Amino acid sequence: MSNNQYELFDVHNINNNNVYILNDTISLYRGDNNIDGISDSNILSGDFKFFTPDIDAAKVYGVVYEFKANKELHLVALDNISDSLYNSLGEEAKRILENNYGYFTKKRKSDDKPDRRISEILCEKGFDGYAINKMSILGEGGTFHKEIVICKPRENLSIIRQVTSDEEKQEILQEISNKKRIEPKRKKRQDTIKIGEPVNHIPNKLVFGDEDEDEDEEDGDDDVYPKKKINANLFGDDDDINDGGKYKKTSKKTIKRKKNIKKITRKHKKTNKKQKNIKQKRTRKTKK
Repeated sequence: MSNNQYELFDVHNINNNNVYILNDTISLYRGDNNIDGISDSNILSGDFKFFTPDIDAAKVYGVVYEFKANKELHLVALDNISDSLYNSLGEEAKRILENNYGYFTKKRKSDDKPDRRISEILCEKGFDGYAINKMSILGEGGTFHKEIVICKPRENLSIIRQVTSDEEKQEILQEISNKKRIEPKRKKRQDTIKIGEPVNHIPNKLVFGDEDEDEDEEDGDDDVYPKKKINANLFGDDDDINDGGKYKKTSKKTIKRKKNIKKITRKHKKTNKKQKNIKQKRTRKTKK
């Protein structure tokens, strides 16, 4: 059966919650570069994992594996959030549904931290997971692909096969390895930039990191989540994410120093000009 039939799923209202019903007729796919293969014990580890019924979307994230449900699962429709679900959740979850899943706007904004947090909350409340069909992307245009989160993946899913060929898998892993070797050189270059160097001379740095590094950067206000690439958080190991890339911003201190230097330079120019004018007036008086 074609995975496109996922588009034909009707939203069911069960216990006042809008849900999609998933069964073993639908294949789920996941791109994961952090496991050895289908026999790896970590392939379905964790309290939840991200999937998609769209095989082409999964390929964006790396080595693709196919899964199927062990039983009928009721997945909360986060592209059609019921008022009952919204009102039953705490303030943190409500903010995420508003900001990231379009409770008001009907548009998706994918950020790693809130996406994982709402998954955690739904799993803790005993849901099987959530699903969304394609959604418009908030503030950017375009379309966000179909997405599914499955709670208790070891209990609810079975691994079917590795979709990516072994040859292509090795090419993908080699490419990742090459990027990791290049990264320290880029970091060293960034660290040796001189204070006051013009902003347009500072190279943009493509950073590959894991979830722990992202969370360290995000500590602080829970209401504000950093903007990430659309495909930054969905597939790949939950503890070791290839973020897809984010550019390191120029230090605010460096920019401030530059502004201060410009101000001092302008001040010195004015002083020198004033002193020159005084000297010229004295010279003219002497001649008279």
